[in-house]
Amino acid sequence: SQVLVRLNNNLSSSLSTAASGTNNWTIPLFLVPGTNVVQVSGVDFSGNISVPLTFQVTYRVFDPFNDVLANALELPGAFGTVTTNSSNATIEPGEPTHAGKQGGKSVWYFFTAPADGQLFLTTTNSTFDTLLAIYTGTRVDRLSLISSNDDAPVVGGAIHSDLLQAVRAGERYLIAV
Repeated sequence: SQVLVRLNNNLSSSLSTAASGTNNWTIPLFLVPGTNVVQVSGVDFSGNISVPLTFQVTYRVFDPFNDVLANALELPGAFGTVTTNSSNATIEPGEPTHAGKQGGKSVWYFFTAPADGQLFLTTTNSTFDTLLAIYTGTRVDRLSLISSNDDAPVVGGAIHSDLLQAVRAGERYLIAV
């Protein structure tokens, strides 16, 4: 007759914590960043309450937003500069090594070539050692590497990366920095 939901040990017997439905039950939950514990109990028409089913949900706030491939930001137009603070970025599960190195964190972009030509990418304004990689694919654990770079050749050593890659019209390229 009723499904009760407890989030992070906050259950009251009022109808406001009851899920709505008959065969499929739903209730909006307001998760907090980090690990959330959800408990679900069923109540039959006689008032008997089942032993709760308990599971954990990790709510992760992406900071920056493009910390994961699914949230890659578009690099629009033919020219431009993008600035991103990647200090809170991470490596997502299944992410490949870029330029043959694990790296400490990454952000993702995508570029859809408007015409056949060349794509030039650089991280020259970075204040730390960077990696660049270009991929095709749709899943982070199944990407095909097109090109990568660590440490562009410049006099005195380099901490930035450069890539010059031939691109095909209409092809979508995924870029990890």
